[in-house]
Amino acid sequence: MNEDLSVDRLGINNPVREVVRRLTAAADTEAAKALKQFYGWIAIAAKDLRSLKVSPSPLSIDEHGVDNPYHADIDRSQFRERAQAFHLSVSLRVQFQERGRYVPPIRDKAQAAT
Repeated sequence: MNEDLSVDRLGINNPVREVVRRLTAAADTEAAKALKQFYGWIAIAAKDLRSLKVSPSPLSIDEHGVDNPYHADIDRSQFRERAQAFHLSVSLRVQFQERGRYVPPIRDKAQAAT
């Protein structure tokens, strides 16, 4: 419970097609390593995350083993204890249900065929 929540920044007001396409390829690669399939994102505007701090934290191949310039973290510093973490998870669930939307992966035809 010491880590922040990891998220992707898909765009400013709406998901940007090229960002989603690039992140889909990376997500598919990571999912395949875990023998799983990537189905997309549940997206919400950062401004709608009621008083949570969202900070860009790009990931690099050299430092993190993955290239994701769109990565960000949601600060959990006030939600480290078990009860607080549970409250945060329920709160996020409600916020995503009320304001969130599904963003499907965008795959090139060659990617989709595999």
